[in-house]
Amino acid sequence: KVMWPDGQTSVMFQNGDLKEIQQDGVVVYHYRATGAVQTTLTDGTELYQFSDGQTERHCLDGSKEIRFPNGTTKKIFS
Repeated sequence: KVMWPDGQTSVMFQNGDLKEIQQDGVVVYHYRATGAVQTTLTDGTELYQFSDGQTERHCLDGSKEIRFPNGTTKKIFS
């Protein structure tokens, strides 16, 4: 665990994953094995970025928006 002078905290895991906690409370988790990045915003919304270009937004109400690399968007409502 490293606490940076600017207030950011980084946690490095044995499997190569990296968790960064920013000053504003946003948490960014880097999955080394897959190259995926999960960002948790302060309101609880989760953003996912996958190595193939797919992105997802998961909201607290259970809804999801998935954007595929080919430009297709899929919305799932709760």
